[in-house]
Amino acid sequence: MDTKPRYEQVALELREQISAGELAPGDRLPSENQLSDKMGVSRDVARKALQLLVNEGLIESWGRQQGYRVRDIQPLTYYATKSELASRRSKATNDIWMTDVMETGRRPAIALSVYMAQPSPEVAELLKIADDETVAVRRRLRMVDDQPYAISVAHFPTWALKKVPELAHPVDLQPGPAALLTKVGHEPDRIVDRIRLRMPTPEERDTLRLPPGVPVAEHIRTPYDRNGNAIRVTVTVLPGDRWTLEYEVNPNDI
Repeated sequence: MDTKPRYEQVALELREQISAGELAPGDRLPSENQLSDKMGVSRDVARKALQLLVNEGLIESWGRQQGYRVRDIQPLTYYATKSELASRRSKATNDIWMTDVMETGRRPAIALSVYMAQPSPEVAELLKIADDETVAVRRRLRMVDDQPYAISVAHFPTWALKKVPELAHPVDLQPGPAALLTKVGHEPDRIVDRIRLRMPTPEERDTLRLPPGVPVAEHIRTPYDRNGNAIRVTVTVLPGDRWTLEYEVNPNDI
């Protein structure tokens, strides 16, 4: 016999229906009363089962009158290796992230803010600068089909500003800051990534419109030029229900 609590068994059955496509994105789930009758459980058990799926980010509550619906989230793949290929970037007319999204047939957009600030100790360490040194910060809320999909915060050292003053201007730079720095002789020679998984901060949860229980990946990318200078540090927060990270490793280069 299944020793799981009854509400977990009910949630498992609904989860399997969602995975199998029997309940499609946007579909309305049975109400608590309907689920109670159908599964032969109390309304309290039905409510706990539905709340468990809400916490997992699979369904969302539309209020007492609308009930619960399967979340309509269409995940994207972030090709973390392909996006940095020089051959690909040289042909891009848009920011490479926007290019990636457009190639899937989706509609990208950004909300940009630019300012000067002191970096976090980790960013300062990666840029090899003092903690009290200011950097140019370009913060982008990345949207896909009018939905928030990522927060990307790029930090540029003062030497980069001297080479490309536009980095401190509050305008969208196309085909992107990386292309502008490449033009002045700072093409990436190697790239170091750090990835950590965690729960979102309250601000991130609100900005990204995250349901309860959905974690994020914090992707920290630092490209270095051939002289070993850190060109920038970009910290990107990726919701776990909207992204798959994919890397390609050439074992002959290890």
